[in-house]
Amino acid sequence: MTTQPISPQLDPRRYFTAAEVTAAWLLQDRRCRECNRDVPRDLVEGDHIIAWSAGGPTTMENLQVLCIACNRRKGIREGVVEGKTLAAVAMGTAPLRRWQERALEATLKTFSPVLIDACPGAGKTRFALEYAARLFLEHVVNRVLIVVPTVRVADQWIEAGSGAGGAAAVPLAPAGWRPTQPLFQRWAGGVFTYHALFAQTTMFEALAAEPGFKTLVIFDEIHPAGADSAWGIAAQQAFMAAATRILSLSGTAFRTRDPIVFIQTREGKSVADYTYSYGDALADGVCRPLRFAAIGGTATFRTPGGGIETVSFDDDLNEQGESYRLRTVLAPDGDHLREMLRTADEELTRLRTTTDPDARRTGGVHRLRPRRCRGTDPQGGDGDPADRGVQPSQRSGRSLTASRDRGLRQGHLGMDRVGAHDQRGCGHPPPAGTRPRHQHRHRAELPADHRPDRPHRSEQRG
Repeated sequence: MTTQPISPQLDPRRYFTAAEVTAAWLLQDRRCRECNRDVPRDLVEGDHIIAWSAGGPTTMENLQVLCIACNRRKGIREGVVEGKTLAAVAMGTAPLRRWQERALEATLKTFSPVLIDACPGAGKTRFALEYAARLFLEHVVNRVLIVVPTVRVADQWIEAGSGAGGAAAVPLAPAGWRPTQPLFQRWAGGVFTYHALFAQTTMFEALAAEPGFKTLVIFDEIHPAGADSAWGIAAQQAFMAAATRILSLSGTAFRTRDPIVFIQTREGKSVADYTYSYGDALADGVCRPLRFAAIGGTATFRTPGGGIETVSFDDDLNEQGESYRLRTVLAPDGDHLREMLRTADEELTRLRTTTDPDARRTGGVHRLRPRRCRGTDPQGGDGDPADRGVQPSQRSGRSLTASRDRGLRQGHLGMDRVGAHDQRGCGHPPPAGTRPRHQHRHRAELPADHRPDRPHRSEQRG
């Protein structure tokens, strides 16, 4: 004979009153019973110690007060294992770069928040995952929360945490995880954006402070989190007291308005625990050199007074004059952008076929094909109607000065390679075989408030 289970007798009153919850909150010294954090009254909820569904009475003796974050996760998370994690965390098998080894030696034993200031492309993600894995294996932490700028970057962290390519394995919750959901023990932690942290600060604070867990918080590109900004305030509220370790990463660790959170400053400048500059990366062969080709030129435009003004990039103009000059040369249907693309394409093609193996691509040479602008010669000309014996006014049906950048070139504009510089300011001469200068001129209409006499800074100050 089969015995049917007896359903528990349920208390007819399902919920606690607001007065009962307030009384219990005061008795608990305004703290959450689960995470032991100080919590405001409007962020706590009454909870049955013995679940109401299991026959627990709705009485003061069976009432505990939990913060919203702890109460929402109760009953859906897996059991907490004190002092350890079941996630398959492992150190990387591929060798680290020298700077990463040195940075680990300098920071693993540091208990205060750590800042790593390393240039883009240096390998900050690889370093951070190795840092996390070693803290896990030494039982310093058993949970990691990673804050990133965008969802796309979060996806990259999740992929990197899989241990692909010999990197450290730090399994992270999959894309779509939310702080209201449990962090199962098969995951070492989760990744989320600064905006999500701002929107649900108390939920992330509860995750960092959850009993049985010691949390490492990693801030990727922390520089937007200023002490007076919404993101910075949320970060401090969530992790200032709850985090066991804090690691901040940035390639541009500076702010002009307010200091960055969790970072020491000296005379208004951030102080990094380890710095790996672009110059260091070049010397180690970690990054390729960046070279900038400066291109000069002139812009020609019609003034409200009816005159034609021509200015070069060497002219010292006031702010209004600089704006007019820049707007003229950046006109999408003008010559300047088209010729910059053409010059870049020709130089990149030359590098790929001659001197620079890093510029080569498998499968042949890729050519830029900028959008053909108005007035472009379909037979391959440079877009100047005058070069084909047709006056601009005849092609456009309007006067010469009424058209903006539509076949209004006269004379020549020198687009000069005046040198190349990497980010350290070291100049490099133009490579041998550089093509001759490209010659172009640009015209544009100007607003009515333009000064026809082309004011210079000295005139403006006088």
